[in-house]
Formats: sequence, structure tokens, C-alpha cells
Amino acid sequence: MVNEIEVDHSHPQFDLIRSCQALLNQNWRYSLRHVYREQNCVADSLARHGLTMEPGCHYFTDPPPHCIPLLAEDQSGFTRPRFVTPRAMQYRGMTNQSQSLKTGDSQKMEESQEREDLASVTFRWKINNFSELNLKHYSEVFIIGDFKWRILIYPRGNNTNHLSVYLEVPDSSELPHGWSRYARFSLTMVNQVDHSKSFTKGTVHVFGIHESEFGFQSLAPLILLRDQRNGFLVNDTCIIEAEVGVRKAEAKILEDPSSSISASMEATSL
Repeated sequence: MVNEIEVDHSHPQFDLIRSCQALLNQNWRYSLRHVYREQNCVADSLARHGLTMEPGCHYFTDPPPHCIPLLAEDQSGFTRPRFVTPRAMQYRGMTNQSQSLKTGDSQKMEESQEREDLASVTFRWKINNFSELNLKHYSEVFIIGDFKWRILIYPRGNNTNHLSVYLEVPDSSELPHGWSRYARFSLTMVNQVDHSKSFTKGTVHVFGIHESEFGFQSLAPLILLRDQRNGFLVNDTCIIEAEVGVRKAEAKILEDPSSSISASMEATSL
């Protein structure tokens, strides 16, 4: 919005972005300031929740359930520390000493350093007899370090005409009070004929007792998935992939600092 990047009309928030750009282009003075999510957890939670909803404008007469504990924390004056990895701190110190690095390069470097601090696993879930499934359907549990995960799908959509897919912490009720875990993940509905036509969405989320599952209400249109000519269903079998990255320190993963962790897992449900 600030750099007046041309936005294609197919963008789900095209009207909103253009309206913001029009406001910014008026003859007045303004300043934009970045606020970390730890300073505005309610807005961050609503924004992440919006990623799971249909495009468009949504109104709430009451706070969504996932916002209620955050509002209570704001009211009580609860503060959250911001997690910055040691490598990111070291890098930021270097950039303070040398202003020659370009902003784009510094962002890429910081993202690269964050990814180095993550242990990543790709879980491939093959689902047979997809057309016979109703309501919820769960994958087998897969593990990264001490963390258990599984995929949850709504084969007929979660109040939508799209396939709904979520990443879930299956043992959330057994974890200590106040638990939380950070994850950078993507979920993919695989096109088995042409992988370039697969549907993928990714996000970053902090899972906790009030949000032990998170994902996308509208990953892929059901009308496309059900037509086997489109390559998503082959012999009534579909494939969902989850790529999940967690912080090595949180998941209690020990490794040689010079190496990186990545793995692939596969499961089939009948």
C-alpha cells in the first residue's frame, strides 16, 4: 500500500487495498508505524482468523471466542515478551553498525536466519475413499521433537463450499496450563496430475489452549476437487501435505549447529 504496488483485481482484498491507497494519496500528512503482534494480540488474532474465512467483509456482534482471553489480558494489563532469536539479535546489531545493507536484503537475511532455527517436517497424507467421507476426518499423529501434530479436514467444508483443512495439536488437553507453541506451516491439496496446480496456503501461528487448531476454512473449491478430471482425486484418493516448522529450542531438538533438520513422513487413511 505504501509503495503503490499495482494490485490485481483478482486479489481477495482488492477493494480494501485500493481504498487504503486512495486515502494515502490524498493531500495530507500521515505517518505509518509498525506495531508488533505482541503489542496488539487481538488485532493479530483477528487477522489470522480472517485467513481461514471466505473473502469479503465480516462483522461480529460479539468478540470471537479466540479473542476473549486476549481482551481479558489487555484489560488486566498483561504484557507479552517478544521472542527474538539470538541469531536475529546478532544480525540486528550488525545492521546497526553498517547501514549499507538494503532493506530488502536485510528482511531476506532475517527470514533465512529464522528458518535456520526451525525444525521442518513434511507430512504427506493419502486419503482413500474421499467421496464417502462426512463431517470431520483426522490424519495419524506425526511428531517433531516433543511436539505432536495431526491434520483435520472437513471433506464437505466447514460451513463453506471449499475443502477446510487445519493443523491441530492432538494432545492439547494433556499439556500443562498456559502452554503455547510457535509454528510456521503450509497446507496443500495436491494435484496428482500437475503439481503446479495444487492449492497451497501458509501462515504463522502460536498454538495454545484456546486455539489448539488453526488452518484454512477455504483451501480449495469442492467443485474442482470432486471432478476427477481435474487431478485432485485419482481413484477416489486425494493427498494432503503439511509442511510444519517449529522452533528447535521449544521442541527440545538437539543437533549439530552446522546441520539442518528436515524430514518427510507419509500416512494413509482408508
